[in-house]
Amino acid sequence: TVDTKKPVIVFLGFNFLPAWNVIKLLKEKGMEDRIEICGIGSVGHDFVRFYDKGKILATPLKTNRVLRLGIADILVISETCCKAEILKEAAKTNTKVIATSFKQNMGLSDRSPDKVDDIVKDLLDGLDAVLITNPEKAAEVALKVVEKVKEKRKNSYLLSEEEIKILSS
Repeated sequence: TVDTKKPVIVFLGFNFLPAWNVIKLLKEKGMEDRIEICGIGSVGHDFVRFYDKGKILATPLKTNRVLRLGIADILVISETCCKAEILKEAAKTNTKVIATSFKQNMGLSDRSPDKVDDIVKDLLDGLDAVLITNPEKAAEVALKVVEKVKEKRKNSYLLSEEEIKILSS
């Protein structure tokens, strides 16, 4: 079960390095109990091998359904077969997106050369998505943004248990 009272970072794709870097930072900063780490598809199956608090949410085919549930505060995308409208779906629930691959850049310009604090500010000031191909920088941005995004969202997109049962059937 995902604790949606905590900020939630969801990873999607084949590349486990962004997840590995976030988990490494979580452990270094002693934040494992403050942030939920979840995965969709193969990245979820990879990181639960080295992070026992991680949760697998769904297959990539059900990404839109997961996004519509409003669980993710941040969605980190690496290389995957994700749907073209993923930015549009994420925006519906004010889920911020960090793309980490040139192959899955969704038309975004690479912000890797920019300072972490500049990227964080842009995301908090209303930018919906960024491309950061440096996995260490993407991890740092995700951790700095997720708690502040959670404060702004205040569970306003989460469905009730009854609504989830209806949607999942």
